Amino acid sequence: MAMLESLLWHFGVSPQWGFPGRQGDRIDNIAAVAGMCDYALPRNEFSGGWEYRYGTVINNPETGVRDVDATNCHLRKGSIEAMVRRFSARNVNGNRHTVRQQDLDNPLYGRTTNDFLGWVSAAWSDYSRAILEYEDGLIDIQSNADLAQFTLWVTEATNIWQNGVADHLNRVPAGVYTNARHDGILTIAGLTSNATTNREVLLSEWIQEEARYHWGRGSPVTPYRMYEGGADEHGSMSFSQLLYRARYSNYACTAHGEIGLNLYSPLDQTKSFVIHTASNATTADGLASCEGGFHKSFISGRYQQTFANDNAQFRAAAANVDDLVGYRHADGNIIPVPEQEDEYDLLSKAIAGYNGADGWLSAHSFAKLIKYGRFKANSDRNSNDTGVCHSCRYAIQAKEELFGGNLRTFIWQGGPNGGNEDVNGDGVIANVGELGEVGFIQEINLPGVPWCFAYGEEEWTTYTVNGDGSITYGPTFTVAKEQSERFQNNREREGDEDYRSPCNE
Repeated sequence: MAMLESLLWHFGVSPQWGFPGRQGDRIDNIAAVAGMCDYALPRNEFSGGWEYRYGTVINNPETGVRDVDATNCHLRKGSIEAMVRRFSARNVNGNRHTVRQQDLDNPLYGRTTNDFLGWVSAAWSDYSRAILEYEDGLIDIQSNADLAQFTLWVTEATNIWQNGVADHLNRVPAGVYTNARHDGILTIAGLTSNATTNREVLLSEWIQEEARYHWGRGSPVTPYRMYEGGADEHGSMSFSQLLYRARYSNYACTAHGEIGLNLYSPLDQTKSFVIHTASNATTADGLASCEGGFHKSFISGRYQQTFANDNAQFRAAAANVDDLVGYRHADGNIIPVPEQEDEYDLLSKAIAGYNGADGWLSAHSFAKLIKYGRFKANSDRNSNDTGVCHSCRYAIQAKEELFGGNLRTFIWQGGPNGGNEDVNGDGVIANVGELGEVGFIQEINLPGVPWCFAYGEEEWTTYTVNGDGSITYGPTFTVAKEQSERFQNNREREGDEDYRSPCNE
């Protein structure tokens, strides 16, 4: 029993009911709540018990419906049975996108069946090869000791975007995200390609949005313990946070199943990250179609929206971008809105697609998601109920280090009248003379000339953490428009900000 517990713990599995992955304590180290509960148990004895929780909601014992808030003590409970259930559930067939409640609750998966022993044996084979190859019991890509090695892994991984995977080009083709494509996106944003803006920097910063550790953490800290995500039951490990079943279940993604990389290896983790973004939609018998976000953006075109047709409802309400007139980056020129999303917005969607929101990304432009979607600083998932677009935040944050102050600002029409125009062509927008005088030329607040305002990625993600821990958010699209409109009509209020912008330059 001690050997089983040790294996599952080192694989990253938590024993605690309410704290999966990295959130959980080792079974003999479960922290007590003073005067209330102490659930620490021995490693070398079987312990039973399990109750799957959804968020912090558990079964009501009277109705059987999951509508009871779990207590802190309830969430702390743990058992070796819970570890067995978790590891079994992530290996079984079913919905490849998630570990299902019925899998976790299935009595069969709380037993050490022959199937279970086979899954453990396969995981041990990959894990043992990895720890023999990489001797450092802690791999942290933010430490100087591991940075140089990580840089080499990232370089090897980005080559997959350029060249595909040899012998598997029918699954991961060449040319998905080339240096030339990346450099073109930098040019759009007003940047140049160099050692601080290349694809390797993009991937490196993006990986750190997922996880900085490969192994070597835990409570207590345990050398070589896999770093598993703690927000859900997916069993996502290390840098890629790839769902465990996308690689190892009997309904794995086709590219991962055929290429067969070792997710317990830090190099293969980095390569798997890119493979998942670049794989196409083809399938093989018994395997799943898992087209990657970069393939959807740049090859198949599934993510690219034509703005004139971008009128699908958002959260069952009318939505469009008919008021979008252009975009700019930093102090660059305003570029009129193109017919379709350009490659900068497609990069945003490609990154967002790795996190989720595939339906939104396929149905709406990124500009439209900024217009109607909600930003939440501490979000951990997308929500159709609230409109929170966590994947949008994820994409912007992944780009932030590379693009810095050159994130995209969208330019929107605020109204059909009251805009400004260089009527006399002298390069200066200002009224010439006084109203009623001979030669008076009006260039300010013109009838029939639209006025515009700026609202983009930076404005959408603006927030401040207050001293008491509360969060003050910047304006939504609607609030920014309303405040700008008050400035336009000379009735601004204290605290209003003026987001007005030229419509073109």
